[in-house]
Amino acid sequence: MSPLDALSAVGAAMVGLVGVVTYIAAQRANRAQAAAAARAVDADAYVRAREIYEAALNTMRRELEAVRADLREARADIRELRQSNEQLQRELSTVRAELARYESAGR
Repeated sequence: MSPLDALSAVGAAMVGLVGVVTYIAAQRANRAQAAAAARAVDADAYVRAREIYEAALNTMRRELEAVRADLREARADIRELRQSNEQLQRELSTVRAELARYESAGR
């Protein structure tokens, strides 16, 4: 084998070795890029989920305040109705007493 043939064989081996190393490096870079992309997607998904969660919490807080206001109003209405009922009960008692006196006076 001539030195030129040996040099060609070494060159071919080097090209093959460089090809294999390049392939392995490209595979690692692709995996790293895919992992980085997945982390970026996960981070974006987390941000979106947090925004949705916080918006839902704010909505629930507003609704809770509205329910509390409605409850206060309903309690005030109940107090007024109780007072009105008590007044009507007193008036009814007075009317019944007058009716009883009227009936006993007529006999």
